[in-house]
Amino acid sequence: MMGKSSDLEAAIRLNLSYVLHEPSTSQVTSALVRQVLANRRRIAAATRHLSMLPDLALLTRVVPRDPHRLWEVQAEPPHTLLTLHLGAWPLLGRVVALHLGQQQPPAALYLLDDEPVGHGLDLSLFRASAHLALPPAALLRRHPSCFATLVFRPGWRTLLLDLTPLTADPIEAWEQWATSLTSALEAALRDFCDQWLGRRALWEVAAERALPEFCAEGG
Repeated sequence: MMGKSSDLEAAIRLNLSYVLHEPSTSQVTSALVRQVLANRRRIAAATRHLSMLPDLALLTRVVPRDPHRLWEVQAEPPHTLLTLHLGAWPLLGRVVALHLGQQQPPAALYLLDDEPVGHGLDLSLFRASAHLALPPAALLRRHPSCFATLVFRPGWRTLLLDLTPLTADPIEAWEQWATSLTSALEAALRDFCDQWLGRRALWEVAAERALPEFCAEGG
């Protein structure tokens, strides 16, 4: 049990070193690691409570971050939702379906910080190569996809829904598609890193061993 706990803390510490742009051993990183670990139980309890609400009651607890993006997604519902273990992620599929109505099948949900099936895919995230569990590009091609998050607002009683449509073709315009995704990923992690529940390290080594500015300082 202790081994699993220490492995989890090590993965969180490594990941946060990139989000914070801090050495993994710094006081800033250590303080946020403690906060993330403390928040895990709070997030689980709040998510469980909201999951028991009827649909209409749950909808009253959700605030769209950008209504215009929500309208864009409602006009062209996504086949695929890409997300992270962030905040109230277990409720994301249900909340998105409630906002889109029941006229179409629910979107498939992929957790990018999950264990990759097969080899996964490396993307540049916070200026270093991160290993993500992306679905095959062929599944995303010519079908709308969206990066989405559902996080807690202050007080742990209401939720913030953020949607970023990924409009480029991931095969014909890979760089444009990947840039849109990584920009949305980085923004979500910067804003809500204290609600990131990922259990594995996305990078091979901590930021101070990979980013040139840290390596230069160490030299």
